[in-house]
Amino acid sequence: MKNINLFLSFFFLLFTFSCSDNEDGSVDFINDTLAPANVSALFTITQDNTGLVTITPNGEGANSFTVIFGDGSAPAILLPGENTQHTYTEGVFDVKIQATSVNGLMTEISQPLTVSFKAPENLEVTIEKDPTDNFGINVSATADLETFFEVFFGDVENETPTMFNEGTIVNHKYPAIGDYTVRVVALSGGEATAEFTQVVTITNPLLLPVNFESTTLNYNFIDFEGAVTTVIDNPDPSGANSTTKVVQFLKNQGAQFFAGSILTLDQPIDFSQLKKIKLKVWSPKSGIIVKLKLENATDPNVSTELDVRNTIANQWEELIFDFGTLTDGKQLSKLIFFFDFENGGDGATYFFDEIEQTNASPEPIALPLTFESSTLTFDWIGFGSSSFGPIPAAVVNNPDVSGINTSSKVLEINKAAGAQVWAGASLKLSNPINFDLGTTVNVKVWSPRVGTRILFKIEDSGSPLDGNGNPTVFVEVEATSTVANAWQELSFDLTSSSAFSSANSYDRVILFPDFGNGGNGESFYFDDIAQVSANTPTISLPLDFESTAITFDWIGFGSPSFGPIPAAVVNNPDASGINTSSRVVEIQKLGGAQVWAGASLNLSGPINFASSTTVIVKVWSPRVGTPILFKIEDSGSPLDGNGNPTVFVEVQATSTVANAWQELSFDLNSSSAFSSANSYDRVILFPDFGNGGNGESFYFDDIQLSTPNQGGGGSNNPPNLIEDFEGVAPVFTSFGNIPTSAVVNNPSSSGINTSSMVAELVKEQGSEVWAGSFIENKVIDVAMLPFIRVKVLSPKSGIVIKVKIENADGSLTHEVDVTNTKASTWEELSYDFSGAPAANYVRFVIFFDFGNNGDGTVYHFDDIILASTAGGTSGGGGGTGGGTGGGSGTPPLNPIDFEAGGFGANWTWTVFENGSNPPIQIVANPDASGINTSATVLKATALQVGQPWVGFESKHGADIGSFTFDQTNKIVRIMVWKSVISDVGLKFAEVNGEAQPEVKVANTKINQWEELTFDLSGSIGKGITGIIDQIIIFPDFDLSGRTQDNVVYIDNIRFSGQ
Repeated sequence: MKNINLFLSFFFLLFTFSCSDNEDGSVDFINDTLAPANVSALFTITQDNTGLVTITPNGEGANSFTVIFGDGSAPAILLPGENTQHTYTEGVFDVKIQATSVNGLMTEISQPLTVSFKAPENLEVTIEKDPTDNFGINVSATADLETFFEVFFGDVENETPTMFNEGTIVNHKYPAIGDYTVRVVALSGGEATAEFTQVVTITNPLLLPVNFESTTLNYNFIDFEGAVTTVIDNPDPSGANSTTKVVQFLKNQGAQFFAGSILTLDQPIDFSQLKKIKLKVWSPKSGIIVKLKLENATDPNVSTELDVRNTIANQWEELIFDFGTLTDGKQLSKLIFFFDFENGGDGATYFFDEIEQTNASPEPIALPLTFESSTLTFDWIGFGSSSFGPIPAAVVNNPDVSGINTSSKVLEINKAAGAQVWAGASLKLSNPINFDLGTTVNVKVWSPRVGTRILFKIEDSGSPLDGNGNPTVFVEVEATSTVANAWQELSFDLTSSSAFSSANSYDRVILFPDFGNGGNGESFYFDDIAQVSANTPTISLPLDFESTAITFDWIGFGSPSFGPIPAAVVNNPDASGINTSSRVVEIQKLGGAQVWAGASLNLSGPINFASSTTVIVKVWSPRVGTPILFKIEDSGSPLDGNGNPTVFVEVQATSTVANAWQELSFDLNSSSAFSSANSYDRVILFPDFGNGGNGESFYFDDIQLSTPNQGGGGSNNPPNLIEDFEGVAPVFTSFGNIPTSAVVNNPSSSGINTSSMVAELVKEQGSEVWAGSFIENKVIDVAMLPFIRVKVLSPKSGIVIKVKIENADGSLTHEVDVTNTKASTWEELSYDFSGAPAANYVRFVIFFDFGNNGDGTVYHFDDIILASTAGGTSGGGGGTGGGTGGGSGTPPLNPIDFEAGGFGANWTWTVFENGSNPPIQIVANPDASGINTSATVLKATALQVGQPWVGFESKHGADIGSFTFDQTNKIVRIMVWKSVISDVGLKFAEVNGEAQPEVKVANTKINQWEELTFDLSGSIGKGITGIIDQIIIFPDFDLSGRTQDNVVYIDNIRFSGQ
């Protein structure tokens, strides 16, 4: 509708100025004035058939307007704010408005004018919510034969209408929520009009994002268990949060550890695109758990929750909760906040603000800065060019992958020719630096020249600004490069500057390459900007990859295109046999990878060979006969023609098993190149060395120097030795309410046992009859050596000392009882395991005075060996676990089979939420067929009057025993017989009564036995204590309600790792 043309007029305007502030009388500023913008006109017409039209022009930067009427009449010239009237005949006219600025620049628009004496027709009105304001609407209209429109918004009495023309959008903001009648009138030159009315509803829903700044939203928090939540003025508008309003969360003295507050949104959160929620928190303590729970508006059983620990105290910090797939299929509109979730209230006050969805990485931009992340964006801002603008600064591929820095990505700062002596680049961190991690910063630097000054600076971006706009709170420390065209590490001791204070909120890092000299067009590179202190974690042998405080930067190499191959620390894909650890290294030898493809890891320092010169590595290979090459290098030694260090050692071993863990030994002394005096600081692994890649994955773990009790070839212990407690102490796991067993000095070094160190087990007063202790990650080959001998020292004779062996997931076990014959003297007992089923046994379990509750007696044991024959006092026969036969004396006690002499039948089961709560019954199997032919089962009756979550639970502190969920027991299987289809719920509770996450699985068959599988992986590492001692079962979980009493039979509850 508007055709805009820009003209430069050919006339001069004369101006008279008062020159008190402009002594030279210059009017140059006039030449900088722009042409008028947003030029338009409002047409109105009298409704008396006269055709009298009023034209009111508008525009930004206009000094005058010329109205060309479009009917051949002489134009009218108007000043801003004036209008003109003109009488038209009926018709459509092209009215032009020419707006002229003070310096003669002109903008012209054309706008059609319709003049009719008939009533307007075909009125169409569009009313839309303002996308930027919940209280606003946008109104536009079209019609035939109309000249202009009037709109009444319906929110004031005796309202003066707002006039507008076709093609114009009118915005209006209402003062409050409610229903309003909007009336639009189309007018022409006659008396007849056309009207449109519509009721609009103004709402102000509480939705994400929420920042608590609104004066109209209802932030209605519901507090519980001693928490008090209030929206207040921001008590610390600095650092990561300078907003005006925040939420105060007071956890009163004596409040429950789970005290919290609920904020209900007006609609469920849409997680279809953004899977994470971030919020800013302020806490007087660092390292606390901040829990965010999401819950359905009406059903509390539909929920999910995540814990994140904060890292700084007395400062704002942004936390990210990555819900991933946890919200799939759930309608969640309640946000529930918990602070310091592990602990009861102590009167501390916390604050939070700015809750919003995101897909940003939960990893903040913080020291250490390695630039390897594929999810973070490092927005380095260069400054100080020759024209005082930016200089190039960006994360790029490492141009010199050698020496101490073989990482992929680094920071490049190009000090362009003519750049200022102070040119550099800055990066804003997500949060202030935490100086608990150290007050010295190390930076890897690559400079094209020796003697280059590198200035390292940190700033508090929220501090007052100086005259140049720079923060006044900062620290600068300088170092000088000593090598050229190679990587080196420079240190910057922040405490060497008198300006430094660890109490300041330094949240910006700045680097100045070649400080003090103008730019010569050279590039400088930086990497691994990290704090160092005495407590900084180091990467050194032994390497077990379990630490969450260390980043293991394995660098793969040798792809088909000579680039990297995938190499990273991952979850153990086969937690069995000799390796049940959680984390291992995966190296993927891609299809077509080079014969020498592998991966390297830089250590924090050279390897110390004082204890051994043999390295042992746990290896998982998909094939027997795979060559594994182990290499160590001195990364600082001279490089060969291929850029590799010339000081190195290579030793090869070959796998002897497939698809299972084994331990290989690499004797470094077998290589003539080895010298313990060299500084080997890099480990390299070459899987399937000498063969091209086939797309296979190889796994490695526990890279360490061997000890006198360690060998290689797939065993953690020599073939006949399980444990003698003289080397590195094993990890004990004790159960049944007794203290953790420990290695101690031999209390009676005499007779058959004069060794120095032995194991001690204290059977605490009142502990369970089945209390005991176990060690694992052993190779217990009773197929080859069927007898286990153990030296024991007991103050009582005639007690049952039980020994049990288990495979990794506890699905196969065998146990043997032997009665000792001596008191207060060492005695060797022999256990005959010739009847044990074939399995890879890795766990040794011992029970003293089995069958009797603890009385505080202290027992000792030592020299656990495998033998081909019995010796000393012996026993055999034993019992086998696995499937539904036999039982595990190690909590969780299972299988829970409700058989006489088994587990479950004599436990204390309590029924809840079931009307009169009829007790469960142990009864004969009503349908001994199919997958379950056992004799007895548990019977539960879910009454029609009971709640949907009718259930029964074992007794705390007894029955199932105390245990934690891990990879070996995370899968629970239950056999059920039901006459209806409904969910079976399974939940576990901790010793303090805290409930773990609930898992529900529906049966798919009726009137026959079916085994249901429950994945309790979500309980690993969860809870306040993490120690489970109660099982809770919901046999008929049906939220739709029952139409009758439903009988459910339960049997054979088993725990396993898969």
